[in-house]
Amino acid sequence: MSKRKHLSQTLRDRVDGFLLLQDAAHPEEQTKRWRLSALRIILVFGLLLESTIFLHTAWEAAQAGLYDVIGMVLFFFVVISGTLYLSSRSLKLGSWSLILIVYAAGFCILTAINIVEIAKLGFIFIYTAPLIALILLGRRPALIFMGLNLFPFFLLIRNQPVPNFLQLSATLPGTHTYIQSLIFLFFNIGIPLAFSRVLSSLSRATRHALQMNQTLETSLAIHEEVFEHSGSATLFCQQNGVILRCNRLAARLLGRLPAQVEKLDLHDLLEKTAEPSLDRPETRQPGSTLEGIWQIRKNSRPVLLQVTPMAHTGNLIISMSDLSEIHQLRTELNSNLDRAHFLARHDGLTGLPNRSHFIEILNEQIVKAQRSGKPLAVLNIKIRDLHTVNTRYGIINGDNLINQIGRCIHKRLSAGDWLGRTRGGAFSLLLTNLPQDSNAAQEHIARHTRELPRRHVINGHSLEISYFIGAASFPQDAGTAEDLIRFSEQAQQNARSDQSDDPVYFDPAQAAAMRRRIDIEVGLRKALREHSLSLSYQPKVDCHGTLQGLEALVRWQSTELGTVSPAEFIPVAENSGMVHDITLQVIEMVTSQVKNWQGKGIPVRPVAINLSAIDLSIPNLVQEVVSRTDQLDLSVDLLEFEITETALMVNGETGLDNLNKLKELGFRISIDDFGSGYSSLSKIAYMPVYAIKIDREFVQDVPGDSRREKIIHGILSLAHSLDLSIVAEGVENAQQLEFLRTNGCHLFQGYFFHRPLDITGTEKLLATQSEQTLFRTGLNAATCSTP
Repeated sequence: MSKRKHLSQTLRDRVDGFLLLQDAAHPEEQTKRWRLSALRIILVFGLLLESTIFLHTAWEAAQAGLYDVIGMVLFFFVVISGTLYLSSRSLKLGSWSLILIVYAAGFCILTAINIVEIAKLGFIFIYTAPLIALILLGRRPALIFMGLNLFPFFLLIRNQPVPNFLQLSATLPGTHTYIQSLIFLFFNIGIPLAFSRVLSSLSRATRHALQMNQTLETSLAIHEEVFEHSGSATLFCQQNGVILRCNRLAARLLGRLPAQVEKLDLHDLLEKTAEPSLDRPETRQPGSTLEGIWQIRKNSRPVLLQVTPMAHTGNLIISMSDLSEIHQLRTELNSNLDRAHFLARHDGLTGLPNRSHFIEILNEQIVKAQRSGKPLAVLNIKIRDLHTVNTRYGIINGDNLINQIGRCIHKRLSAGDWLGRTRGGAFSLLLTNLPQDSNAAQEHIARHTRELPRRHVINGHSLEISYFIGAASFPQDAGTAEDLIRFSEQAQQNARSDQSDDPVYFDPAQAAAMRRRIDIEVGLRKALREHSLSLSYQPKVDCHGTLQGLEALVRWQSTELGTVSPAEFIPVAENSGMVHDITLQVIEMVTSQVKNWQGKGIPVRPVAINLSAIDLSIPNLVQEVVSRTDQLDLSVDLLEFEITETALMVNGETGLDNLNKLKELGFRISIDDFGSGYSSLSKIAYMPVYAIKIDREFVQDVPGDSRREKIIHGILSLAHSLDLSIVAEGVENAQQLEFLRTNGCHLFQGYFFHRPLDITGTEKLLATQSEQTLFRTGLNAATCSTP
């Protein structure tokens, strides 16, 4: 059933496609399509009629010997078929061929049929030619055929048979039936079907036109709204200036009603006063002569005309701008230019020069000083207690304090000196009248600082005011304004460590240290981001040199700074908050390296990692450590953590809690640099540590220094009483080793055994450790003390 439906649908689609029963997608092709469709409908129906007539008349005509009938039917069948094929090539040729076929059929009926009443029916075919021509070719060919049909009309009213010039005979016994059937089917079905196709196309075209008309009306309404409410005075004009449309804003500007303006010449309403700035005349756009500044004749208001040519119509859209308002705004703007210029160069609170303007002033004074040879000084004066005032009394009172101090300093300025507010609570004071002698110059500066206001009253409370003061001089410290201000600010930062109000002078060494610190901080952030830190490993050995463990030491080889010592970059990392990130990277590098050694079959000793005071303060420190060891499935007995006693004291409960959790997980913990801090001995007894490391400071002068020997004896006694293992750092000779060993020290680190090793050296040390003793000290074969 579905196959039958598919075949039926396919047949319908092919018939629709051949007869062009669907309208064209583009309106431009619509007329040609329905004319071709009507032509094919008429031809296909005529072909079916000819086929039917041939089937009914062929046998009867052959029996009667009227072979002319068979010949005429076959002739029309062939001609109609050819016309149908021709229609696919040319609508025009197919249409003319159809009309000729109609005339030929009509005259054949008139001349070849002997029965006059039947023969007259041929005129009906001929009379259809104008109608078919009107549908297929248009009005002019239809009129031509209307005129031609006067000839058959005169023949008809004569009421005489048409002469049979071709001597054809087509009269059969059923001729009357055939001719009436032919006329009935052609006029009752064929022509109506063609007209139906034309009317359906016209109906769809009408609906489409109505839709387009509605769309056009909507678009026109929108454009009308835009034209009226565009926010600007707009005219729609011809190129000669005649106004076609005018919105209400333009009419109001011209002082008239819209209906009074339309159809008037623009030149009758306006008088031109200024030309616009245009290119060469040959490059001007249409209507450009209307552009420029005009004056309305009625009210003398200046207006600016701007012209936009319309591409399709050549008309002009003219925008009118009221220059009287612009002129007023320009006047107001000009009156405020000085104020705006002042605000751009001065502080809004104090009215003093701001940083950029103070730099300009300083540059000018430097040029003068270069010519005169006189020195200059820039003082950066920071209000010490401003933050306290803001917090306790509010920002408004803080601003009042800044304003009052600025006024007091400014009143006491000498000729040639300048004061600016270069930061929130800081002033920059330029002193230009300095003596050449440096001591006299410093006394001159000190005199100015002593004159700074010292008391301020807020809400009835008298406050004592103090300052941080930094000073830099030209040409001694710097040669540019930016450097002088920057160096004075650096000196003011250094003054924060001084309790007095005396000015602190710029120190190049301190500035270099500060720049170095900044370079280290920037470079260290980059190193952490790029994972460019590396590790060295310091072996821990017993008294025979047998390897017992390693200590991981972080190293940094900067591409910009070269080799940077941990003693230099670790404090920077602690102050800048990066030390914990370094610790986490060290843990990751150590765990990854230990796992790599295990993969190579190298026997591994426990590796100690240093934890800083900041690390111990991190609440989730244990989770961070565990996540990194679990990720590589690393045994906890291969990692140790070393902390300083000071770090433990600083972090209190949080640090102790982290250490207890690490110990519960199986990690061993030792106290590094023992004796150099200020820990409480009573607290050490409860700390989860298994070992202490004697700081190298105590080892370096023993034996021989009785005070250090006593300290070491005390540390060893304390460790033995607490059953702790003891590691000595900085062992550099046999005498130190012998002293420490005989007093009960268990493990040793130092250059006497090994310097810190890179990864390759550490691998060799680990690989050979399982085969032989790494180092013999030359001592007697005494047994090392056991923990």
